[in-house]
Amino acid sequence: MLGVAQIHVVRHKVLVQKHSVRRVARDLHVSPKTIKKYLGDPVPKRVEAEPRPRRVLDRVRGRMDDLLADWAQRTTRKQRLTGSRLHEALVEEGLDVGVSLVREYLRELRRKKAEVHVPLAHRAGEEAQVDFFEVAVDVAGQRRAVWMFLMRLMYSGRDYAWVYERCDQLAFLDGHVRAFAHFQLVPQRGIYDNLRAAVRKIVLPERELTDRFASLVGHYLFEPCFARPAKGNDKGGVEARGKGVRLQHLTPIPRGDSLTEISKVLLARIAVREARRPKRGPETRTILERFADEGPGALALPSTPFDARKVVQVSVSSQCTVRAACARYSVPSHWKLLDATAYVGPDEVEIVCRGERVTHRRTGPGGRVIQYRHYLPELATKPQAVRQVAPE
Repeated sequence: MLGVAQIHVVRHKVLVQKHSVRRVARDLHVSPKTIKKYLGDPVPKRVEAEPRPRRVLDRVRGRMDDLLADWAQRTTRKQRLTGSRLHEALVEEGLDVGVSLVREYLRELRRKKAEVHVPLAHRAGEEAQVDFFEVAVDVAGQRRAVWMFLMRLMYSGRDYAWVYERCDQLAFLDGHVRAFAHFQLVPQRGIYDNLRAAVRKIVLPERELTDRFASLVGHYLFEPCFARPAKGNDKGGVEARGKGVRLQHLTPIPRGDSLTEISKVLLARIAVREARRPKRGPETRTILERFADEGPGALALPSTPFDARKVVQVSVSSQCTVRAACARYSVPSHWKLLDATAYVGPDEVEIVCRGERVTHRRTGPGGRVIQYRHYLPELATKPQAVRQVAPE
């Protein structure tokens, strides 16, 4: 194949200087057939020849397919089948085949099976993606693994993040209520994994929602959408942003006296980023400026927020405790043996009985939260009990 300069010389000698093709071929040591090709088209198109027969591949292809099918259920992502291992198995069976051919065949199979990622378009007010991410924080000097709720508006790129002790349904619902209040709007659609907090049962292509999540959806009137099972890339925007928040705003590991304090600092750091001009790309507006476009396309915020707390009917025991969320909490002693209502939130438990209210910090399953001030009338008449509970 001739270079650009040679093509120019060939065409100039024949078309301008009127030399014969035979003479130019003799002078430049080029085939006359090549010269005629470049005279017709200075940028000739390459014509692919018929593929050569691959006799060795045709001979072992069937056996490779059989081994791949047989081993499909005996491999994992970390113990996956390699070209070298497949070649070794073929050689052990007496087949004469090169390892390069086996590797090339596997590469082509994987290329054909590879998923095509469709470039998506995000419209103002339409879409939010939601997920939880495990993060590390220092609370009151103690390193803890906690969970960050993250909602991302896909058009503007605005984020809402809040840190919770647990990754449960209460945190999931409370995160939505806080996020919608923070944005002062409700996106038309929310995109989720098939997490238990939202999905009771999967009957593809439909999902049966949990009662509490269905109540949240009915309150705010947005459309819940779900990723394909085990396909987190269906909501790749929030997946990538969760990693970004860890690196940009949670490194070094944040410190605070409570998760609420850490969450407020995190939101403030995110707000600073959203007000900055982008350093690269065609978009010149800030995230907050793009967020102004979200309102007309989004749903209006209801006049009253959804109560994310779980309502539990409880009975007060003779020890003046109630059991809620798999833990025990004390109540005033004059509530003994009455029925009460517990409102279990992600961080607090509020207990109501006959118009009176008591609030405790929520503890984990099997835990116990006792305020001995609730027992002052009894302690006044039980001196031995006072000695036992005085340190508490």
